[in-house]
Amino acid sequence: MVDGKKYTLPPDFDRLEEINYKDPSVKKWLEEERAESIRKYGKVTTEEADYMLSRRQALQKKFPNRSVEDLNRVALEELRATKK
Repeated sequence: MVDGKKYTLPPDFDRLEEINYKDPSVKKWLEEERAESIRKYGKVTTEEADYMLSRRQALQKKFPNRSVEDLNRVALEELRATKK
């Protein structure tokens, strides 16, 4: 449960490899991923991330042939438009 919401775990959750967060290479990878995410989306709150996810999922149902990256871009543009 995160922020009062229940999320379902992926079916392969129990088979996923455990991550050693103390490993320097893992720390570096996480920092790179975070920097890339901020570069791509800016700093996003939990509520904004939830909005983007739900909007992308709705768009996927409407446009199943469009890429996830394209749908994420549209959801982000809609989010930014509502913030103005």
